[in-house]
Amino acid sequence: MRSDITNASTRFATFGILGFFGFTVFSGKFGLYLHGSKRVMQALGVLAVKTSELNNYIDIYNLGAFCTNQIVETKLSATVVLADIWEKPPIEIQDATSSERFFFIIEKNEAIGIVLDMGVSDIHWFMKPAWRKKGKLCNALKEVIFPYLFNKKGYESLETQFNSEENKKYLERLGFVLSKDKMKLYAENVSTSKVDEMLNKLSSDDVEIIRRDLAIAANLIISVSDRLKSCGKNSLSEYLSDLGRELHEEASHEILNSK
Repeated sequence: MRSDITNASTRFATFGILGFFGFTVFSGKFGLYLHGSKRVMQALGVLAVKTSELNNYIDIYNLGAFCTNQIVETKLSATVVLADIWEKPPIEIQDATSSERFFFIIEKNEAIGIVLDMGVSDIHWFMKPAWRKKGKLCNALKEVIFPYLFNKKGYESLETQFNSEENKKYLERLGFVLSKDKMKLYAENVSTSKVDEMLNKLSSDDVEIIRRDLAIAANLIISVSDRLKSCGKNSLSEYLSDLGRELHEEASHEILNSK
């Protein structure tokens, strides 16, 4: 989980190698095609996400290089931002059918660490070298990230591997216990009482943006419905038409009522 990496103060040099990581110019800014970090690692049979891969995400986040709608951020606390990140902007064709979930650890408005949620069977994290052994990661995991995962995602347990005795001791400090050849964290060792306080209500601007995006999505669905109907695919066409109209009507009302 640890290795020496370039300090954040030199991150702007990244622009010289952006192409290597899959950047393209999109609407006047650099947009990253992520190639599905979790899916790629799982497909290759790699047991641990490379620290360089997670470090890249931190630098990209600090550069503000994600495309519009490629990342959705939720501030969970003063030091943790939940980020759902797509492989490509969701309006583009891609293998991904959902975003990947990351937690960025923030210090002075800049990401200094990252946690990748890989489901109940694994979790990976990385901290910039200058911020290790300062308690930042430990506090973020115990006070924010683990409570969020166990409360909002309904985890009953979470397991991960360890690669050294030092790593094992660190996991024990976080509440993990040894279970066969892995470390496991159980729900009873995680306090979730303050999770609801983490989630922000939608602002008026948020509501308008979401309503706009819903309207666009609804129009696209209805347009596809019309094309299917012209080909005689009436059953699917009718289903999509109803879905599009529901997005136009009920979903936007529900969002307005959640302000």
